[in-house]
Amino acid sequence: MKLLGTHKNLKYYLSNDIKAFYFSPILAYVKYKLDEDWDDYNEFFHACRLFENLKKNDKLSIDSHLLFKNDHLIGCAFIVRGNIADNEGRYTIIEEKTALQIKYFHITEKGKGYGKNWLKEIIIPYYSELEYKRIYVNSSHPLSFAFYERLGERIANYTQPSDNNLFERKGASFLLNLEYPK
Repeated sequence: MKLLGTHKNLKYYLSNDIKAFYFSPILAYVKYKLDEDWDDYNEFFHACRLFENLKKNDKLSIDSHLLFKNDHLIGCAFIVRGNIADNEGRYTIIEEKTALQIKYFHITEKGKGYGKNWLKEIIIPYYSELEYKRIYVNSSHPLSFAFYERLGERIANYTQPSDNNLFERKGASFLLNLEYPK
């Protein structure tokens, strides 16, 4: 793992591997949703299945971004590079060579500004230096929509059923400009 930065008791790492351990923030999120009885969509299952399929595609690469607080993993964000248009049907990918997708951006400690800092101070500058221009992200968590709109713009809306058809999940897609903020 490569250390990309630190802030107080937080450490931001990048790994080119995908390990089961990296998914623990996603698993914590699924447990939270089930405890609160507001969604039965299992992001952990879907993330594992998605990444197994993505790893078979030699035209894609996946970067695992990990956030540690006091040496405890509290966040994960997976960045997909390459032929990302093949994996997206909700919107058109502009200039695919300079575009990325975030898959499964999760932080176990909500409302502390960790996500904003991570994206603005670590992830966006890192990929901007590599000459990427935009990041696409889909979210089915309506409380995160305002967060992504502050960093970019909403480009699509969608709905999908939960795993057991118990809930209708409202989602949105966002485009984040890597030159933000100027």
